[in-house]
Order: sequence, then C-alpha cells, then structure tokens
Amino acid sequence: MGKCPHSMVVVVISILLAVGLSSAIAVEEYGCSAASTAQASPITLGTGIAGSSSVSSTWDYGDVTVGAGLRFNEIADATVSALAPPAIDGSGVVSATGTSATVVGLTTSNADDLIYVSVSIIGTDSVSSVTNSGTALTWSQRGALTDGSDERIETWWAIAPTADTRDITVSFASSNTFIVVAFGISGVNTDEPFDPNLGSPVTGSGSGTTQSVTLSTVNPNDLLIGAIAVKVPSGGAPAPSAGTGYTTIQSTNETTLGGAAEYKQVTSPQTSTTIDFSTSTSVTWAMIGDAVQGVLPSVSSNTDLADPASSGSFTVAAGSSAFLWSPTYSSAATIYSGDWTLDLWASATSQGSMDVLFLVLSGDSVIALAASGSTEAIPTSKSEVISTFAAPETTVPSGDRLLAVLTNPTGSGITFTIYWGTGQVTYFETTSDYDYVLRLINSGLVDYSVSLSVYSYSSIGRIVSMTVYLYSPSTAEIVIADGDVTQSSGATMTLSASSTLYVQIQASANAHGSSSVVVYVSISPGTNPFSYYVMDITVI
Repeated sequence: MGKCPHSMVVVVISILLAVGLSSAIAVEEYGCSAASTAQASPITLGTGIAGSSSVSSTWDYGDVTVGAGLRFNEIADATVSALAPPAIDGSGVVSATGTSATVVGLTTSNADDLIYVSVSIIGTDSVSSVTNSGTALTWSQRGALTDGSDERIETWWAIAPTADTRDITVSFASSNTFIVVAFGISGVNTDEPFDPNLGSPVTGSGSGTTQSVTLSTVNPNDLLIGAIAVKVPSGGAPAPSAGTGYTTIQSTNETTLGGAAEYKQVTSPQTSTTIDFSTSTSVTWAMIGDAVQGVLPSVSSNTDLADPASSGSFTVAAGSSAFLWSPTYSSAATIYSGDWTLDLWASATSQGSMDVLFLVLSGDSVIALAASGSTEAIPTSKSEVISTFAAPETTVPSGDRLLAVLTNPTGSGITFTIYWGTGQVTYFETTSDYDYVLRLINSGLVDYSVSLSVYSYSSIGRIVSMTVYLYSPSTAEIVIADGDVTQSSGATMTLSASSTLYVQIQASANAHGSSSVVVYVSISPGTNPFSYYVMDITVI
C-alpha cells in the first residue's frame, strides 16, 4: 500500500454481499487478503490524466509497479536557440625536470571559465599542489591514473570568476620529469561543470601506437577532453597526436615522456564514444577521458498541466533546438519504464524529423537522460505528429523538472514550425502504467465461476477509453468508450482449483476531473451468483 504515492485510478473495494463463500477463495488487494471482510483502504495507481495498464511480472503485490504519468502542455512560445557546447579559451604548455614548473601567461577572454590542467609524469609520483598568480583559485584534482611504474596522468580544475592572464604552477614534493598543459574552457555550467554521467573521469592504460578510452554522457552540449602521458624506454618520446574528430590543445615531449590534451565539441548525448590518441612509435600510456557540460537556456516558459487558453507558433531553424519544460515537481516522483509521448502540431518546409531528448533538470543542470530518439516524419502541411519514446524507470527529485529538447539537425536545410494552444495542443507526456488492482486466488479443489458487471457510474463523459479485464487468459469484461458504457458485463471466466485470476484496468481521460465506475465481481460455484465483491473505481 505504501509503494504508490501518486494517484490516477483509485480503487476502493468492499464486500457488498458474501453468503457461504468457501474459505478456499481469497480476494487480495495488494497483499491484503480477506474472505467476507470489508476492505476500505484505497489503492492508488499512478498520477496523470492518461495511460495504460499492464499485468505485473511479479507475484508479490508489494512489488507491483505503478506509473506517474503526467501531460505537460506548451502554453507559450518555447525558447529556441542553438545548443552551444563549451569552447577552448586559451592554452599553454610547459615541460620540465624538477620540483615545479609554470605555464606562463595563460590568457582567458571570458568570465566564469573552467581552467583545466593536465599533468603527465614519468614514474609514480603525485602532484603536491597547483597554484596560480593573481587572485588564488580553488584547485581540485579531477582524475589520476598510474600505469605500473612507467607513467602517471593527473587532471586538475578550478573556476575562474574573471577573465585574466594567469601563471599556472604545478609542484611536486621531489624532482620529476613532467609536462603540464593548461587551458581555459568558456560556456561551462559552473554549478555542475562536468557531465552528470561521470562521477569521475574515465581512465585507461596500456601499450601500443594507439591509445583510447570510452565514455557516455547525458548532457546534449558537452566538450569532450582527452589527456595522456606516454613513455618509451629510451630516446625521445613521440608527442601524441589527436584522434579522429578531435583537436589538439597542446602536445609535446620531454626526454622519454610525451604528454598532450585534446578536445571535441558535441551537441548530443554520447554512448560509448571513443576518446583516442596515436603515436608514431609504440609506447606505454596512461590516459584520462572527461566531459565538461555546457549551459542550457534558463526556463522562460513552462509547459503545464492546464489546457492553454490561447495559441501561437514558433519556428526552429536548422542547427537550433526548442526547449519545453515541465513545472517543478512538488515532491519526488518515480516514473516507471514505458513509452513517453510527444504530440506535436507542426509543419516543415520539406518533410523531415527532429531529434528529441527528455532530460531530468535540476536548476539549469542536467542530472539524467530519460529518453531519446527522433520524431515521426513532419509533413509540409500543418499536421498532428505523435511520436513515442521508450524510457527506463526515471526518478525526478523534489523541486526538479523535466526538459524536452527538440533539435533540428544541423545541415537539414529544413525549418520546422510548431503550433501550440487551443485546437492545436502540443504536449509531452510521461509513462502511465497501471497494474492489476485485485487478484482472486482459489486455493481449494473446486472450480469457481467469475464475471464482472457495472453496478453504477457517474461523470464518465471525460473518459476517452476504459477497459476492465479479467486476466489469464485475458477477457474484456467492461468497456467505456467516449463517455459511454459500451459493454456493461463480460463473459464468465473459470477460476480453476489452485489458480489465480487478476482484475486489470486501462483508462484514459481527456480532461481534468473525477469519474466513478462501481463494478461488482460475481463469484459462484455454479451458474448462480454466490457472492459479490464490489470495486468503486475512480479515474482522476
């Protein structure tokens, strides 16, 4: 009972009549069993105004999963802008043997840059400190990896509130051979600088002429970073070259040590993407891969639960994105796995699709990717285009919100127009899963007959569709369509000895409100009803 904190379909169950019902029959409401006993506690089955049900795969009622489906309507012109990943803002490099070395005159042009420092080291010694000239910045180690006794790579970072020219000094407790690459990154989300999929950067080590690690991200606009230390047994080490699609920030060598940093800008979440370097000769290597996330637009208009009273449209040019927000969640919510829906009223200068991301947003920081994919083809004439996206279970913390990002791919040559409001409601909707609300267990040796019938109903005009099933095998017992009861009773099912039947509900409504349908379950050992079990189903 305590596992369903939201409400969409509320089922209140009580005994209307029970005469001579065998104790072999147990009626269970989410793990509460009773024979001829009233059960007054309500069952809560999700939140929202639309959805569908599925039979739970679990036998344990306490583990039944319920959805938290909500529909968010666009009620104002959406924010439209290009996704802008962070950019490199100045860099420098120094190589040395000793206890410290300084990258002199690192100049940044933007306030609130992230200063990123890569340190390649021969051996296993660690950096003791990173400092800077001018106003002291707060430095933190981001990542570190030692490859046996050969070489070590470390990365450090700090946020620089002002644009400036700074000297960056790296120090050790004892003498070492090392290479320092320092660079500024502009356009960073300073509240959460690193992609939330990376609690720490990825690392790797090995030997050969190619070096790589893989990582995955959830933020759509990231700057991917590679930092590496390579070593050869003798002679001069090669300076590592950037991988395909990456740009070298700095690369150099110092005796048997080589060090480098590289970057790549992306505008979509990455799945097992490769960050790589190469060298002209075989080396041993230690490497770090990282992702710095960019800033998303601030919320300027909410999508909402209320149907919009006005209407309008907005355009999304190639290379730009439209952003649709939900209101903040007043309490934490679990959205169970299933299909999310994006309903667009839209047209295009030529037929094409938009890329779609559903993100969980804390402030202006992405904390999770809920679903992704592409819309169905949007035609050249104004049309309703409905697209679905498979999503795993997602948690939205209290005070956070959902964000839908609709991107017109760069180079598409298409301009999309999206319409919203009265008569052309554009919205996105989370999963709504409703599980069985009742199970009938026959633990005896005699078969019983079971059927469902409508007893009474009220305010069902808002119900688009509702079906009450007996399951295993499945049969539709009661059907409501477009506000009318089209089937008030169903076929009689056999509840065989030592078997179970489930009552399952699917329901969707097209307006806010509350509808009541009172259903009774007939249970008998023969052709005549022997007992009734009443369910008051409220669709809200």
